[in-house]
Formats: sequence, structure tokens, C-alpha cells
Amino acid sequence: MIIKVRNNFILISIIFLLSLILACKEEKKITVLAAAGLKPIMEKLVREFQNETKIKVEIIYGGSGYLLAQLKSNLKGDVFIPADEYYISKAQENALLDNKSIRTLAYHQPVLVVRKEKAKEIKNIFDLRNKSIRVGLGDEKACAIGKVSSEILQKLGIIKEINIVVRTPTVNQLILYLLSGQIDASIIWKELALPLQKEVKIFPIQYENGTIFQKKIEVSLTSFSKNKEDAQKFIKFLLQHREEIRHWLDFEYNRRN
Repeated sequence: MIIKVRNNFILISIIFLLSLILACKEEKKITVLAAAGLKPIMEKLVREFQNETKIKVEIIYGGSGYLLAQLKSNLKGDVFIPADEYYISKAQENALLDNKSIRTLAYHQPVLVVRKEKAKEIKNIFDLRNKSIRVGLGDEKACAIGKVSSEILQKLGIIKEINIVVRTPTVNQLILYLLSGQIDASIIWKELALPLQKEVKIFPIQYENGTIFQKKIEVSLTSFSKNKEDAQKFIKFLLQHREEIRHWLDFEYNRRN
């Protein structure tokens, strides 16, 4: 009887120790919610971070509005990187972020892109009022570029005069529509437009005073992160590679690699 009890105790102890080991392994993982348009540079930096720290990173890409909705509904994830500071502010309003952890990674700008066969008809963004130009925009409720595009066109007073044929949940889908010829023009982030220069012509978007429109990319720890220590390590790693992110946004990364 004593032997049986002792064996049971040993078995329970082994199970307990194994559960602790598994728990420790699970802690070596963080979940990052990042804007879909940042995928090329994020994939590279995540690989480097994992190799350097042995911390596993699960990264979820999507439109910034979609990612914010996921944070609200699931209360899961460790790091939030939307494409526009607007979504950081909204997350703050809902107490989803550790406000002290918010840092600026870079700035990026939206540009007008037009398929080259239609480029002769376009000199600036106001020429989108030509009804023969099929325009695709991001969904303003789903992705940052959609919200930014609507904001720009409304401020310029031309949004109701444009032939908008589709709105997509991510900027990457807009690029697919553009390259397949299903739309003639769109507004996307500059860093995603520059590699497409063989297929499209790029026009800067400026206000009447010549100001270039740009948006801030911020990163933050979530308020409900289950692995704050490793998540903070990842944020610190990104901040250490801020110049590389900025170079990529300026197309230097694409030219060098």
C-alpha cells in the first residue's frame, strides 16, 4: 500500500514538473498584431529576433481596423503595430494598451498610383474626377490606408466625384487589383508603391500649400499581455532597428536586397 501511494506521488510529481516545463516553453512565445502593409520588413525583423533571442513570435497581419477589432473582442495579443497612429489612439480609448510603452517606429506617406496605360490622363490627384478612371480604395473601416484615403479625398473635396469601383480590407489586395488591371488607380503607401514602378506611375499627394501627407507608425505593448517581458524585448529590438525600418519605407531596403 505504501509503495503504491509512493508511486502515485512520484507520478503526480513528474506530471507537475512536466506541466511547469511546458508552461515555461509556452511563455517563450509572443503574439504580434501588425498592419498587412508592413509584412515585408516585419518578416525579416521577426526572423532576426527569433534567431537572436530564441523567443517565438506569432504574427497576425491584417488591416489596422480589423486588428483593432480583434484586440477589442478577444483581448489577446502582446504587441500592436497598426499603420496609423489613429488606431493607437482608439486602442488607448478602450484601455487596450500599456500607454507608457507606446513608441514611434517611423513615418510613411500615402501616394497616388496609376497604371501606366492610364497615366497620360492623370497629372495629379484631382484628375481622378475623370469618370473613365476606375479607382480602388481601402475599406476605411478595415485598414489604415482606406481611412487615410477617404480623409484625403474629403479634405480635397473630390470624393463624391470619383468612380470608386471597389474597396478592399487590406492594402495588399488593392495592389493585386491594380496589377491585374481590375482598377486603374489607387492610393497606397509609398513603400509598397515603389517596387511597382514598372507597372505604375507614382504621384505624391500634396495639399495646396505643398505639404506632403504622412502618417506615424507606432508600436505598443497591450494592457493584457501574458508575456510582457518578452514582448518588451521585441519592442526594444524594433526600436533598435528603427533606421532599417525607415530605410525600407524610403525604398533603400528594396534596392539593397
